[in-house]
Amino acid sequence: MVRNQYVKLVLAWMLVFTMFAGGLGQKAAAAAVTVTVKVLGEKGAVLSEKQAEIGETDTAFDALAKAAGTDAVKFEQYSFGKMITEISGLAATDTVYWGFYINGISAMTGADSYKPQAGDTLTFRYESEPPAGKVNLVIKGKDNEPKEFKDIAFIDKPNAFQLLQTVAGQENVSYVQYDFGKMISSIYGLEATNTSFWGFYVNGESQMVGAESYPLKNGETIAFNYDTFTPPAEEPGKSETEKDVDVYPADKFAGDLNGTLEHVLKNNQLGEWEAIALKQAGKPIPADYLKEVAKKVADRKGQFRNITDYERYTLGILAAGGNPENFAGYNLVEGIYNGDFTRQGLNGAAYGLIALNSAGFSIPVDAKWNQEKLKAHLIANQGGDGGWGLDLEAGSDPDTTAMVLTALSPYKDEEAVKPAIEKGLAYLKQLFAAGKVDSSPATAQAVIALSALGLDANTGIITADGKTLLGYLASFRQPEGGFAWKAGDEADPLSTAQGVQALVAYQLYKDGKGSLYTFAVDPSAGENPAIEQNVNETGKEGAGKEDGHRLPDTATNGYTMIAIGMFLLASGGMLLAVARRKRA
Repeated sequence: MVRNQYVKLVLAWMLVFTMFAGGLGQKAAAAAVTVTVKVLGEKGAVLSEKQAEIGETDTAFDALAKAAGTDAVKFEQYSFGKMITEISGLAATDTVYWGFYINGISAMTGADSYKPQAGDTLTFRYESEPPAGKVNLVIKGKDNEPKEFKDIAFIDKPNAFQLLQTVAGQENVSYVQYDFGKMISSIYGLEATNTSFWGFYVNGESQMVGAESYPLKNGETIAFNYDTFTPPAEEPGKSETEKDVDVYPADKFAGDLNGTLEHVLKNNQLGEWEAIALKQAGKPIPADYLKEVAKKVADRKGQFRNITDYERYTLGILAAGGNPENFAGYNLVEGIYNGDFTRQGLNGAAYGLIALNSAGFSIPVDAKWNQEKLKAHLIANQGGDGGWGLDLEAGSDPDTTAMVLTALSPYKDEEAVKPAIEKGLAYLKQLFAAGKVDSSPATAQAVIALSALGLDANTGIITADGKTLLGYLASFRQPEGGFAWKAGDEADPLSTAQGVQALVAYQLYKDGKGSLYTFAVDPSAGENPAIEQNVNETGKEGAGKEDGHRLPDTATNGYTMIAIGMFLLASGGMLLAVARRKRA
């Protein structure tokens, strides 16, 4: 069984499931808080939406009176509290009433019994029946019957954490606030410990995102389960790296690296990623590669629709000894620093930063983007779980997370960047420790990231079955040298391209030679007569065709991204990798 090091990783994984995005500092009572009060009239028409500042002892009813005006709110007093009968002239009848919602969740208590928290949205809805959106909530403690709440109505776009607080009662949900987000410490007084935690589930499946990052969907069952974990006994006298961890043998690695490089050359598999791997492994790159790229650039007159095309060609040209600032008469680097990073998600921004840092390029002061702007953009778009995805709304995935970590690696010691890298690494560790990563491309990207950060992929992350990250990647390698997408598959070009990059990246780390994407640029390399002659001879034949391999893309929405993945299949990338992983 996996021992102490794996135990720590698994515990970190389990705790991350209950981490939710938020501000800094633990929650604390305040003398006054600001809330938003919404009043919805017939057919959901917004009658008013105002902010109200209320005192520590004020209730949601008091907030309504302050926002709408005392004279506009009428009620009847019962032994159980106030029942609102009219707001702004709309009176309750036998068939229409005023519903009360806390952060979009149908309240379990009356407005005069709920003490709002700062930032709450309190909605009063004139309705004849509950809204269509409904969910179930299950809270299962230790050795007792679960508490079940069925058909809880909701409006707008509340999240699972708001559901928990509203239904269970904020006084029954405690959490600790860290800089990376909230971690539930107790529900109904049942405290999390070193070997227990509150897990977050949707329709019975454990989630990779925090509850506060998960928007409710009609018909789902949201569950918070008190899960426990029993650490295996440690074997005395062994160091952490010796305790049942399958370290990948150094002599086997050397043979596998050479075999995969030979496989790439033998199969004439030469795109940008293979060119990078060959260059950094000290292998010759066939001269035809640079000529073919020059023709593509000339055919397109140096203009490409996707920012990632500029990035991958820049890296490939550098690897082959060319100068992307002056290649076939065009400056491809300009297409990066003056490009549009909004269309292709964070993988485009990550490789934009990688490309701009790959050589000593000259970036004008008036450029739309530079290293500092891209770095800030990536950090600002880190998810609450510590990972990165195509965008914040799509959620985090291991592929994009690894790419961003690689991009941020040159800044790993900066005060503003170090915490982001640490959170990203923690996210990757918990995914691999939990057995949630089952594709070689995602594993390859993680090996590249760790190597760029100066971390050993043969010790730093341990998978669920006790393999190191490097050993897990090797499990996808086929006898002929190629890499399969998933266990049991045959080798394919996309997985092989990323697998060979990962092996080379690790070798660079072991040799102390830096990142996979660091090159020197020769200012005179752009005007190669052989390249120009090739372009002139071939003319415009094939103009507009996009051959070769795209940047590794990621996907987060299964069906939508599958369609995009099929379109991009000929040029390769990570888009399909993540889609297939998430459907599995």
